[in-house]
Amino acid sequence: MQFYIIHDDPKVSARLLPDYGIKTNVREAYQMLSDMGHLFDIKWEGQFNKYNPYHAETRQYWKNIGCFDFFINHYEHCLMQYEIRFWQQTKWHEGYFSFQKRAHNLLREAIIGRSEKYNQVIQYLLVVKSKHLKPKEITALQSMV
Repeated sequence: MQFYIIHDDPKVSARLLPDYGIKTNVREAYQMLSDMGHLFDIKWEGQFNKYNPYHAETRQYWKNIGCFDFFINHYEHCLMQYEIRFWQQTKWHEGYFSFQKRAHNLLREAIIGRSEKYNQVIQYLLVVKSKHLKPKEITALQSMV
């Protein structure tokens, strides 16, 4: 599973990606999004079957709401760029529109709820128990917040 981002600005990233990267992003990101839905038990019409919501490429985008929004912004620009380059939409465009109507807010709320729940524990470990943590563990926990 792969989702190519080559610039922080989603519009610039989508414009700079080669055709192969755009085609891959449009397909793979929808699978990743579907897996996120399965993970949080959120369904919509056109959702793909569960593949692996814990895949490293997928997990990095559902670990907190900032990462999720970053992913969605990049995905939407890839969908738009696909239409500009190839003058058509795909089944992934259609599936994404169904997702937007049915599940986008539900998935955002689930990710926010999960990250708030676990962020409290992480903050406790980092602030109160930091003397018991190794530098590598501190870095790993900080990356999750």
